[in-house]
Amino acid sequence: MKRILLGFLALLVLLLFVAWRAPAWVLLDQLDGQVPGLALGASDGRLWRGRLDQVNYDGLALEGVSWRLQPLAALSGRPLAVAVESPLSLQAELGLPEGQQLKLYDVNLEGRIAALLEAVALPSMGFNGDYRAEMSSAVISPQGCSEFAGSLHLARLSGDIDGLADLGAVDATVSCQNRGLRIVIDEDNPMRVRGTVNLWFNGRSTGQVTISPPQGSALYQSLTQFLGRPSNGKDFQIRL
Repeated sequence: MKRILLGFLALLVLLLFVAWRAPAWVLLDQLDGQVPGLALGASDGRLWRGRLDQVNYDGLALEGVSWRLQPLAALSGRPLAVAVESPLSLQAELGLPEGQQLKLYDVNLEGRIAALLEAVALPSMGFNGDYRAEMSSAVISPQGCSEFAGSLHLARLSGDIDGLADLGAVDATVSCQNRGLRIVIDEDNPMRVRGTVNLWFNGRSTGQVTISPPQGSALYQSLTQFLGRPSNGKDFQIRL
């Protein structure tokens, strides 16, 4: 019995060593062709820690995608840490999948708005700025979200609209409601931008954003040209 146990332990150590030394392509070959619309670039590293120079999924190109398996963190349901370099900087931990659900934890992402819009094939129309988002947890599937808790920060906004830079920094909380993302904008900003926006995974959006810049300011004049003078003389409302 002792010899059988020692033999089993020796085999286990050998398997762990082989897995540790296995090249990254062993894992990637299993994924290749299994996910429609997914194309993987050149890989480097090992099964436990590796890097892809590019990942394309349904027209979205991500560059500098790296991963690290976390055996100890797997006990708490977070076996994989991932990072992306471009078109956004992203770090996150992935949870164990259940069906088509993707579980994310401790997500941090930041970048430039114009680069992100270009990556998802949306026109920036001269609009740009910095964004930073944080999520403590999220559960996402092709049908939408079932859990989402995070925040969004926008800063250094710029564009072809006079006075846009005067908006300053804008913060919002992000949550999941009715399988869509609900963004609630905090009005504690120079131009009192506030409101609620609902985004669904099919591209539909609803909500209302109110902006109250000082009368006579560059932004007030620009919004008057685009939206007309507000009925109360101070609050511009944008309905989605």
